[in-house]
Amino acid sequence: MAYVLTYFPVRGRAEAIRLMLKDQGKDWTEVTVTRDMWLEGTVKNSCLFGQLPKFEDGDLTLYQTNAIRRYLARKLGIYGKDDKEEALIDMMDDAVQDLQNKYIKLIYQEYDTKKEDYLKQLPCDLARFEKVLACNEGGFLVGKQISFADYALLLQLLHHEVLCPSALDNFPSLQAYRDRLSARPNIKAYLESQAFKNTPINGNGKLPPYTITYFAVRGRCGAMRIMLADQGQEWKEVVVNFDDWMKGDLKATCVFGQLPKVQDGDLELFQSNAILRHLGRNHGAYGSNNKEAAQIDMMNDGVEDLRLKYVKLIYQEYDTGKEQYIKDLPGHLSKFEAVIAKNKSGFLVGDKVSFADYSLFEVLLNHQVLCPTCLDTHPALKKFVAMMSARPKIKAFLDSDDFKKLPINGNGKQ
Repeated sequence: MAYVLTYFPVRGRAEAIRLMLKDQGKDWTEVTVTRDMWLEGTVKNSCLFGQLPKFEDGDLTLYQTNAIRRYLARKLGIYGKDDKEEALIDMMDDAVQDLQNKYIKLIYQEYDTKKEDYLKQLPCDLARFEKVLACNEGGFLVGKQISFADYALLLQLLHHEVLCPSALDNFPSLQAYRDRLSARPNIKAYLESQAFKNTPINGNGKLPPYTITYFAVRGRCGAMRIMLADQGQEWKEVVVNFDDWMKGDLKATCVFGQLPKVQDGDLELFQSNAILRHLGRNHGAYGSNNKEAAQIDMMNDGVEDLRLKYVKLIYQEYDTGKEQYIKDLPGHLSKFEAVIAKNKSGFLVGDKVSFADYSLFEVLLNHQVLCPTCLDTHPALKKFVAMMSARPKIKAFLDSDDFKKLPINGNGKQ
C-alpha cells in the first residue's frame, strides 16, 4: 500500500520527507490542503496536534515531521548501522533542525527587518557542518551511507542558496556534498521535475521567485541582473559551465538552444529581451500606458541594435575592426544622446525608469570599458550613466563581488 502524505502546496516541513521517499524509490499519494480548507477548520481539528504534515502508512497515522522522518528511516534502513551511528545521526539532525528553525523564524517573522543579520551569522552556522563533512571520509554526516539527516541538510543548503546564492562559496566540503547528493539519480530527477520546481519553498511567498540560468559572464544577463537588483528583487543563479553546455544535454532542453533561461514560478522564458519585457511588466518598468510601452519597445530595439554591433565586434572582429568600431561609435551614441537630452526626467521614455533604461545603461557601461572616453562628447548620456549608477541598489550591486567577479564576455575580450 502506498504512503499518503497530507500537506500544503509548499515544500515547507514536508519536503525532507518527499526528498527521502524519492531517493529511496518509494511512491506516495499526496493530499494537498489549501489555505482556505485549512482556515475552515475541519482538517485542522482532525489533526492530533492541529498541524500538518500528516503521514499514513496503512493503519498507522503519524504527525510531527521528525517523527515521520525517523519512522521512514528505520523502515528504509537509513538510520545508521548500529546504536552509535543512530545516536550520532540524531545529533546531526537536531543541529540541522536548529538551522531550519532559525530559517523559518527569519522567513515568517523577521524577513524584512533582520535578513542582513541572519546572513552575517549564516557562515558560523554552516562552518559547523563544513567541519563535520571535511572530517568524514564517508561523504555523509555520519558513516558511509546516507541517512535521513543528510536529506534534511541537503534541503537546507538548497534553500539557503536561494536566500543567498553565495552562501556556500567559502565551504568546499558543503559544496561537494551538495553536488554529490544532488547527483544521485532519483534526487537529480526529482530536483529537475516540475513538481519540485513549481512548488514554492514557503507559504508566505518570501524568497526570490526568479531563477536565472546562464554562463559565468555578464553577457546577455547583465541588464536583467541590474534591473532585478534595482527593483529590490532577489534571484537564484544557476551557473552553466561551458564544458557542460558543449555536451548538449542542457542545450537540448532550451527552446531555441540558447541561454539565458529565467524561471518565474511555473513560467519558463528564453530570449533575453522577452525576459526583460516580462520583468518590466512585473515591476512597473514598462511605461504608464500603451503609448509609453510602444516607445519603450522602440528604444529597447535601438539598444539591441547597438548591442548586436558590440557583440559582433567582441566575438568576430575585435582584432581587425576595433579601431573602426570606435570611430563609428559616436554616430550610434548620438541617437540616444538626442533622446535623453529631450526628456527632462533623464530616462529614455516618460518620467520613470523602464527596462530599456537598464538595457541602455548596461550597454554604455560595457562601452566605457571598451573606450573610456566614448561618452566625453555626449553629456546627456554621461549624466544618464551617473544617474543610474547612483541609484542606491544599483550602486550596491555594481560594488558587489557578484558583479565584479564576472567577466563581461565569454572570450575574455572587452
